Amino acid sequence: MFSKSNTFVLLLDRGGFILFRDTLVNILKFAFASDIIANLDVINKEQLVALIANFIERNKISPGNIVVLLSDAVIYEKNLQKAQSVPAGSGINPNPPQETEIQNFLANVPFEDVLAKVIKTDKLELLVAVNKDIISSIIDPFVKKGFILEAVVPCFLYGQNINITNGLTVDAVRTILRKPELLKAANLLTDHQEIRQPAEVSQTSSQNERGKEKKPQNIRQFILIGVFVVLIIVLVIVLFTSGILNS
Repeated sequence: MFSKSNTFVLLLDRGGFILFRDTLVNILKFAFASDIIANLDVINKEQLVALIANFIERNKISPGNIVVLLSDAVIYEKNLQKAQSVPAGSGINPNPPQETEIQNFLANVPFEDVLAKVIKTDKLELLVAVNKDIISSIIDPFVKKGFILEAVVPCFLYGQNINITNGLTVDAVRTILRKPELLKAANLLTDHQEIRQPAEVSQTSSQNERGKEKKPQNIRQFILIGVFVVLIIVLVIVLFTSGILNS
């Protein structure tokens, strides 16, 4: 259950994040330096964590719950085919397999570790992904100070109900916190997708490579043993015919 009175909303954008809570005098902003984060990829995690920890202490922010709101600029998304309703007993699969489509999409998101989830609405199923490393790097300093991460959600979920063009506003935050059902349904921290296919392919490939390497080695061993046996036989024959073994 989300506590409206003790919840921060952190809006993550490409250039940094904005932190808001009703008890704060001002909306707090944190900008990403280009040598720490570039193209949403964390370059120097230790320095980022230290800077955010200092940001919390400098602004004397007391611990509370945090909801991370993802701007459109930091997420990757893909529309999935909406499952169709079919009569029972028709023999038609109402849920066409999406696993391959999902795994192929996640494998092409340009980050080593991805946080992703299929968000379902009345009209569509949308796969949303974000760099997991940037989320953990930003949130870890807060958690170490006693904060609790409640949810990570994309802001497009709220449609025209909120406008974050110029950052967070009091009205936008109130709208977000008044809709806990959306926070729960679209929370990327729950029921998140995992990249399995690439790992399986890589593991199978490695096993095949090891098998290919091992097979030639075994063949060479058999050939060498055969040659050695033949040489022994030839030597015995030569010694026998020369009379050395008969003397």
